[in-house]
Amino acid sequence: MLIPKLLQCKSQLLFNIVKATKRPTNKPTTIMKTLNYLNEANIIAKPELIKETTYPSWLSFNSSIINDLSNHKKENTNANQYLQLFNATISPYKNEWKLIYTDGSKSDTHTTFAVTNDQGVTITIGSLPKYCSVLTAEAAALHEAVHFVALSGEKHIICTDSKSTISAILNQRNSTILIANIREMLYKYNNLIKVMWIPGHASIKGNEIADDRAKKAGNEPIHMFNFFTAKDIRSQVQSFLNSTLAREWSNYNHPYKNHNPTGTKPIYPTEGLSHEIKSFIRLRIGHTSRTHSHLLKGSEKLWCIPCNSNVTATHILDECINLRQNRSTIFGNMKPSNLLKTPSLDNIRAINKFLKLCNIRDI
Repeated sequence: MLIPKLLQCKSQLLFNIVKATKRPTNKPTTIMKTLNYLNEANIIAKPELIKETTYPSWLSFNSSIINDLSNHKKENTNANQYLQLFNATISPYKNEWKLIYTDGSKSDTHTTFAVTNDQGVTITIGSLPKYCSVLTAEAAALHEAVHFVALSGEKHIICTDSKSTISAILNQRNSTILIANIREMLYKYNNLIKVMWIPGHASIKGNEIADDRAKKAGNEPIHMFNFFTAKDIRSQVQSFLNSTLAREWSNYNHPYKNHNPTGTKPIYPTEGLSHEIKSFIRLRIGHTSRTHSHLLKGSEKLWCIPCNSNVTATHILDECINLRQNRSTIFGNMKPSNLLKTPSLDNIRAINKFLKLCNIRDI
């Protein structure tokens, strides 16, 4: 997808081109059209030039991560045990290292994060576009925490309950900008920063404070950070496309809409016979050889003389008086076209059984 690459430019040349698109022009370029699409899709982000990271690609960050508590599974460890293990783990660091805590929060209306200490002091709070995931919020909190520690010049252990963020840091294949920036800071300030995983909701005071602060931040007028991942953008674009298609489908006038009112992509059974599924699909969309072949042949439209009516898919299944007896034999009092709403194996077989009984083969 082009949008994330334009918002997070790794090339100075590309960034210059993106900035130049602000100038008026008679013929919009592809880049200009893409950037204009941001407003339509409600994507709140500004293009920025991303600096290359300076840490060696082979470098391991294990020494910067305190992962002792991850050896104790949540299903086998209660909150009191976790608290004791936490205190035991940080005990060797207490004299020289300070503790701060990070957390992210997401609801239907906001995505926020917070950095606090265990005394309830808020170090940083921030908001992200609501389409950002909670994983992005967790990474944003850690990103701001490492920058705070770097500026303070004091040794800190940053406690987070996000295993995903720690795993991303340790995974050198993860090239997400946020994660790469965190790695960069861990490399530069490895003597000042350690990141520790702690379990959430385990009565660890600092974690509970950060969790509460991140949730309450959604109701406050706080700064919105320009943090996002390519996955966040793809998710928002997909959501926008889905809502656009749903809106267009609601205004669409076609017989197929009667059988698929939401416009959902149908899933057909894999064990069905291909020619039976094909007949079912053609009847479902209302476009069959019997009803539309005249368009290709340039002939007159097929007319049902006994019914004095056009031959349509609905007419064949529900209305034709010549097929009334066969219809009653197969479907009883049920309206055959109702079966087209659900592409199940039973419905496909019932429709085809009716067609075979009526000797209708040109579907």
